[in-house]
Amino acid sequence: MNSYKQKLNRKSIGILTELLKSLVSPDQAEGIGRATVMSQLGKRTYFKDQITGAVKLGLCFRQVRKEVKRNPNVTVEDIKRKHKL
Repeated sequence: MNSYKQKLNRKSIGILTELLKSLVSPDQAEGIGRATVMSQLGKRTYFKDQITGAVKLGLCFRQVRKEVKRNPNVTVEDIKRKHKL
């Protein structure tokens, strides 16, 4: 059970690192690594949609982990497409 969670977290952090590197300029991408990826993200994980008023889960570690848990073969492109990045 513990090894499943470790694999899930490792894969999630790897995907999140690639995602953040693709969103910033090449100069800033050099400073992003597995150790600093969690500090690059915002502290808020939820936001309220202004149009519908619904509370949604934003792009954060929890959201990426949830996507990897649902589909272990998810890629960075799939997450970009889903979040319209």
